[in-house]
Amino acid sequence: RVTGVLGGSFDATNDRIIGLRINVTSGSDITILHPASPAEARPLSLPELLSSNESLRPQHRVFTSGTVTLYDPGEMLAIQEGSASLLVRTRQIDKVSIGQRVEVTGFMSVMDGSAGLAQGQFSVLPGGSPVVARDISFADALSGLYSDRLVRIEGQVVSQTRENHLDSLFLRSGDRVFQALFRKPTGDPDPIPAYPVGTRIRVTGVCTVHIRGFWGAVESFQIHLRSPGDFTVVAPASWWTLGHLFLVTSALFALAVVALAWGLRMRRRVLRHEQLLRQKSEVEATRLSTLARLERQRSHILELINSFQPLPIVLTAIQAYATFHWRRDRKSVV
Repeated sequence: RVTGVLGGSFDATNDRIIGLRINVTSGSDITILHPASPAEARPLSLPELLSSNESLRPQHRVFTSGTVTLYDPGEMLAIQEGSASLLVRTRQIDKVSIGQRVEVTGFMSVMDGSAGLAQGQFSVLPGGSPVVARDISFADALSGLYSDRLVRIEGQVVSQTRENHLDSLFLRSGDRVFQALFRKPTGDPDPIPAYPVGTRIRVTGVCTVHIRGFWGAVESFQIHLRSPGDFTVVAPASWWTLGHLFLVTSALFALAVVALAWGLRMRRRVLRHEQLLRQKSEVEATRLSTLARLERQRSHILELINSFQPLPIVLTAIQAYATFHWRRDRKSVV
């Protein structure tokens, strides 16, 4: 028997009651009328609970135990025993570590096609050891066989978002994409590094599936990580990113432009050099032709003198030689 103040839970518009509650001030306001029988108080093992018909009795509180694989204070708790796993929705914020054993009570419900506990409460048991993660593929996760279990899967970073309390990484496996979520502890704004796009990482966490349609086909899944140690870099991102490709292309284009400019400059220098050589060749040819002509004229004058030609003829030849020589010297001066 519970004695307290009756209250209600309202919807988002605050104008419709969607649930009732009784607020008590102390434990003395709760009186046990009929103690539970030993059979009802006996906890069921997790495999036994999931294979029983308890999920068909949503108003009946169940009692089980398992090893903690995921804990988000005030939100959810995941436990596992062997291949059996269970997701518990809880408002508790008690301290519990991954790998500890806990006793859990709550009401069976269906969560995204998997059995779960609503309004769960837990208490820590002594002992316990961490659960070993199972290596799976993308197809294994979509099969739904590993729902709420601790798994390990690889993927390449496609994008990532950082919020105040949650980091999201989108990873590609083949041609499919899945999401890895990491709820950041209070006071640590960025506990995991910003992985470059294309980095291949291995993530370890609890796999939760989302179903669609009447037949419960798995539409997508998420990996909920527990600590920065759940991220392992398998292979760094390739250096050939879009930005680096743009830089390399720009550098090659700049080199091509420089090479083209250098080639044009060298071509102009070669053409200028050829022109100078041509001019020098022409000048030299003209000079040699002139010298040859002068030599012929001089030889002709000597022949006239040696042959005792009349003086007017010799003087005429000397005058022609002098005139030609004077004109050549005048042209060279000009």
